[in-house]
Amino acid sequence: MNRLQASPAARERRPARLRPSGDAPSARRAGSGPPRPAPPTIAFVLKGYPRLSETFITQEILALEARGLRLHIVSLRHPTEESVHPVHARVRAPVTYTRSTCTRSRRGSSGRGGRC
Repeated sequence: MNRLQASPAARERRPARLRPSGDAPSARRAGSGPPRPAPPTIAFVLKGYPRLSETFITQEILALEARGLRLHIVSLRHPTEESVHPVHARVRAPVTYTRSTCTRSRRGSSGRGGRC
């Protein structure tokens, strides 16, 4: 055995930081450990989706999707605008629309007659 080559047993004893990549101990080989849990899902709760004026949040959603995160969009209302920005078509996250519920009284403190 060459002086620069270590025996397989010696390679297994080396600390992980000193091991060359791909030289992991057999106990750590892929598929030998417990299954990894699914990544968590990140939910975006929005007043309305999609909205033409809110392309910033859509860009953020696209960036997170590009990093491999699982996303879900919850919209408190259905879209009210007829036109949609093309960036919204690239979003893969599912969208759930909730029922329109209002917790404000009919008189509403905003002076808008209880509109939500």
